[in-house]
Amino acid sequence: MRHSYVGDEGDYAKLALLRAVQDEFSLGVNWYLTVHDEKPGAGGGDGRKLSHLTDDDWHYLDAALLDRMRLSLDRWLRGDRHIAHLEELLPGAVFFGEELPTGRVPLGERVAAREAWHRQALDVLADVDVVFVDPDNGFEVRSRGPRAKWRCKYATYGEVADYLARGQAVVAYQHQPRTTWADVVAGVRDQLRAREVPTAPPGFVAFGSRGFFLMHWDPDRVRRLTAIARRVAERSPVPGSPRLTPTVIPPA
Repeated sequence: MRHSYVGDEGDYAKLALLRAVQDEFSLGVNWYLTVHDEKPGAGGGDGRKLSHLTDDDWHYLDAALLDRMRLSLDRWLRGDRHIAHLEELLPGAVFFGEELPTGRVPLGERVAAREAWHRQALDVLADVDVVFVDPDNGFEVRSRGPRAKWRCKYATYGEVADYLARGQAVVAYQHQPRTTWADVVAGVRDQLRAREVPTAPPGFVAFGSRGFFLMHWDPDRVRRLTAIARRVAERSPVPGSPRLTPTVIPPA
């Protein structure tokens, strides 16, 4: 997550899902906040997708949420964007918003800095039922190893495993790469098995290119979270809003 992304259409889908989760479970949010410089043009326009705040027919996911987001449109257009604005929309949740160690950390110190950041997150989010993790890109990839400059854009399987091992459920953000969601889900499930992450086969929901893995050691809890996600996904879609076209892939 980055401050500059706050309020975009991905946040609308994300918060609609998390608000539905909050109807049944206590929620913690680890923003996986990154604060760093990138080359001009990086991000492909992420953070500038605000048409849901000005166009009609976007209320179908969560009308009350969208109305509240629209109250912030002026300040977001001025560039006044901060994760605290989203925290106001999830009352009762617990938040961890410390910045991830980035490439500014000396190479030899990056692994220890990341571990210390993760331990702090575990402490802050210890008492909630469900932890939402929100990295820029999703689960770690081989090309971004433990000391890589842009490791900060990914959640590691080990970090997610620590939440699961102590009995918490995890909702994990995944941005869609240049492949199908079916392939993405199959690949992540393979990695979870290979790394012996303590979870039943995860459920999955996506809204356009924004996906979410739904994880817990108990298959019944996974099915319950997937049912919540399905209810959000099945709210009447509106023609002309293809970016948030829903995809639901149940536990294998």
